[in-house]
Amino acid sequence: MKYSITLFAILMFFVSMNLDATELRYQSLGMSVSSYSGSGLSYRYHFQSQWAVQLTGGAIISGDEKNFATGLEFQRDLSSIKDKRLFLIFASGWYGDTQEVLKKGNLYETTKIDVSYYKLSVGFGGELAFGSSLVQNITLGIAIYPIGISIKEKHSFTDYDNTDEVNFGASLFTHFNF
Repeated sequence: MKYSITLFAILMFFVSMNLDATELRYQSLGMSVSSYSGSGLSYRYHFQSQWAVQLTGGAIISGDEKNFATGLEFQRDLSSIKDKRLFLIFASGWYGDTQEVLKKGNLYETTKIDVSYYKLSVGFGGELAFGSSLVQNITLGIAIYPIGISIKEKHSFTDYDNTDEVNFGASLFTHFNF
């Protein structure tokens, strides 16, 4: 019985993907700022189904200081009307920056370290077109991540707080869809 329920759920998932097969396939270029899936230039490919994949990345390097944020999102449409859509997001990101921290056991001596964060989250988002349809228009969107995890790189030679965190997040984006 358990096997048949699982098989039925998987079958319904794939059937629901094909129900939307008449939807247009399109691409998007734009900007995205996200606490979980990168910040900077973004590219999204919306398949001829309910799925889309988005890559985002950006970096600022000044002297010996580095900041970067890259990310990957998988989006599954819950609803897609001519000029708007609502979707689920599975997000991951890799962030890094240079920080000045105290050396371990020394209250007066500091050092600069490069810190990396790996982030994972699940959330939901919406997108609205500035025109009559999502395709061939500029869109504005927002995503909310009710819960996500941030895994920090460990540095044993400093007093840097490298505690992993579970927290809330969000993103804001604008794209041109073509």
